[in-house]
This record gives sequence, C-alpha cells and structure tokens, in this order.
Amino acid sequence: MADLGASRPEKAVELAAVREAWLFTRGTKSVRIVRASTKTRMLLYVFGPDTDQDTQEFKDVLGCMRYQAELERRLVGEGFSLDQIGRAHV
Repeated sequence: MADLGASRPEKAVELAAVREAWLFTRGTKSVRIVRASTKTRMLLYVFGPDTDQDTQEFKDVLGCMRYQAELERRLVGEGFSLDQIGRAHV
C-alpha cells in the first residue's frame, strides 16, 4: 500500500522553446521536423510519416544541425520534398 503522506522531491521540468520547423511531403505522407531548445540542450522532434514520432537530444546546436541534415538527406532520397519552413520569432 502506498504511503500517501510521503513527500517526493519534484523533478524540475525544463520547457523547450520552438525555434524552427520544417514540413516534408510525399503524396499524402508528411514528416514534420521541429527544432527546439532549452537553456542546456537542443531538441529535435520528428513527427511522421504516419504515426511515427522521435525525439533526439543534443548538447549543442551543431550536433543537432548535423543530425537534422542527415535526416533531411534521407527523406529527400526517399522521395520527400520540402514543402514548408516556419521560424519562431523570439
């Protein structure tokens, strides 16, 4: 039985600010790539195709950009094309 009176330290939640987003499409399929950052790391969210989702964490923007460039090359090689770019105004 759980001890409802016990206190646990709260784990700090670090919110990520969206910096840029890209949409790649191929027919009815799409892949959205979102680059975000916190004070200490870069995050790359990948949504699609279909219900696939992935998140990668990086210590710096250069590592994030290298990974993203390789991912984009792979998408283009699979027949996807860049459809839309969005930039956050910070």
